[in-house]
Amino acid sequence: MRKQFDRAAAEAFACLPPIQSACYHYMTDGFSAHNKSALRQHFINELTAKDIKPKYIERVVDTALGELTYPVATNGDKYTWSGCQRSAFCGIPQKSWSRNELCKYTNFIIDKIRSNTDAVSRAIQLQMTV
Repeated sequence: MRKQFDRAAAEAFACLPPIQSACYHYMTDGFSAHNKSALRQHFINELTAKDIKPKYIERVVDTALGELTYPVATNGDKYTWSGCQRSAFCGIPQKSWSRNELCKYTNFIIDKIRSNTDAVSRAIQLQMTV
């Protein structure tokens, strides 16, 4: 219990942006619905500004968040699912998935969440060693 309190205090002293905190807690606290909701809304807003058809945005975000709940494959790839598996998960035909380059957006979300998680982890460790 003490260690959890120390981590929470270190996170507070690190003055992290809310999105970084949501990424960290989504990945380390069992994929909570609260953090999933915050991440979902953030990435929906972020993808709205990108060159992606609006009808695919929510499904791409949900696919990325869903994929993160599975362990990373051991085949050397840093993503768990293939494009075929992703398209099946969200119900978009594989040809539409490929034509619209939806893997690119899914990878963007996954990479952003992982990099934010790593940044928060380093910031917490830094606070705990000071």
